[in-house]
Amino acid sequence: FLIRVRLGELEPAHQPQIFRRFCRGATMGIKVDGIFVAPAASLPMEERDSAELIAGKGISGDRYASQTGTYSVLRVSAQRPGEREPGRQITLLSADSVDAALARAGLTPPASLGDLRRNVVLRGVSAAQLLSAIGTEIAIGEARVFVHRNCVPCMYNERKNGCAGLMEALWEDAGVACEVVRAGVISKGDAVSLAPTGPVLSTVLDGGAQAPGYYVRPSKRTAEQVRAARERLGAAKQALSKVDPEGVQRIEASYQSAGLSFWGRGVAPIPEQQWVHDRLAVAVAVGVAAVVVGLFVSRK
Repeated sequence: FLIRVRLGELEPAHQPQIFRRFCRGATMGIKVDGIFVAPAASLPMEERDSAELIAGKGISGDRYASQTGTYSVLRVSAQRPGEREPGRQITLLSADSVDAALARAGLTPPASLGDLRRNVVLRGVSAAQLLSAIGTEIAIGEARVFVHRNCVPCMYNERKNGCAGLMEALWEDAGVACEVVRAGVISKGDAVSLAPTGPVLSTVLDGGAQAPGYYVRPSKRTAEQVRAARERLGAAKQALSKVDPEGVQRIEASYQSAGLSFWGRGVAPIPEQQWVHDRLAVAVAVGVAAVVVGLFVSRK
């Protein structure tokens, strides 16, 4: 099977390891430490002892499986322009790397790692190993997921946790975004393999048509990147309003619940952090505008 990838579109640290040799020998002892779902956007994450993974959808009972997540409105698939990214279905997180990153930054860990709003928390694996698995499959219990991209953190999540500096601290440690390619039930304590044997179930990597600089830390983005992204923000909102007006309202409502605004400036901004939020929100919007606006123009 061939995994089709345009390597130049990905940051070097996130390029897929096609032959998975890096992962082999590094999969012993990886376990599921926690399973979390939220029934709808911005609602608290609920811990589960087990959960059903649905191929092509996500985790049963989770907002992204029902396409009611905060970011479900976004249509930035690189392989199928105008459609959602398959990697929005389920997210994996390294508890080991989160613990280390927060300790380095001097930040207090959340009461539950589920508060970081990732679905499956793993122990015995690093964030770097998860990033190296981009473009490959991971076996979790009886299910399998295909890793599409780095799942960078957002200011929305930082505000929800009330922890200034969280986004920067976890920039390389916030997990990976995946697609469910084999259905099955997963449970806490299940073994996880980064290099499962057997046939490959997914052959196409889709990291999304992300904006230039999407994987760059917000504090290191240039003024030009921010300016260009902001110019497209209004066009993205207008285009998405035609296909998913409820989704446009939902993402804004989620951000407002954290004192922010996805489509504009924060409702109750924290001055020393507002510039970080601006860079994140507009960078995400570049990908939305480029893909969605192009889709509507081509249909006219």
